[in-house]
Amino acid sequence: MTSVRRVHLAGTAYAIGGVVWFMLAVVQGTIWGFEPPPGSAAFYVIEAIFVIAQLLLLFGFFGVLWSGGIGRSLFGRIAFGLGVLGHVVFVAGEIHSLLLGSISDLIPLGALTSAVGMLLTGVAVLVAKQWQGRARWMPLLAGLYPWLVMFPFIFIASEPNVYAVGGWGLARLALGLAIRAQANVVPVAAPPTGAQVPQRGA
Repeated sequence: MTSVRRVHLAGTAYAIGGVVWFMLAVVQGTIWGFEPPPGSAAFYVIEAIFVIAQLLLLFGFFGVLWSGGIGRSLFGRIAFGLGVLGHVVFVAGEIHSLLLGSISDLIPLGALTSAVGMLLTGVAVLVAKQWQGRARWMPLLAGLYPWLVMFPFIFIASEPNVYAVGGWGLARLALGLAIRAQANVVPVAAPPTGAQVPQRGA
């Protein structure tokens, strides 16, 4: 698979994962107020779809790396690794919830780890200057969203707001589209030895 196709596929996966995340949150909030009753058939259906969405997001997040978005700095690699860890914990949390028949304690841990990792990845993308235009701000936006919108509800109301949680899906949709846009600027083949290649953002 070429770099262009891989980045494009990753962006598509992340965007779809974000849309599914948003739609599930809206459905849950509209029908049940927050989530289906634990152990109910609806709970298992929702969780099964969430597992798929989280897998799409996990795969799609690698598009940031494959597009060269974090550059080659140690900070960028650590930040991205933490972001990947958050996505992995989310996948594990959804699978655990599916097996338990109730929400796993791994879910809030996945949210916190993802929020930190995505925020730092967003900073790394800005510092690396490999992404151009509005797209370069999308990783930071996706990382800032939970801190500015989701978590305040927990601090103020002592419980999460399902629609605020759903909004993170829209921020992830924006990030997925930004990843897709980078497919057009990923070099398909290495330049000849000794050739001078202009650096994006230089």
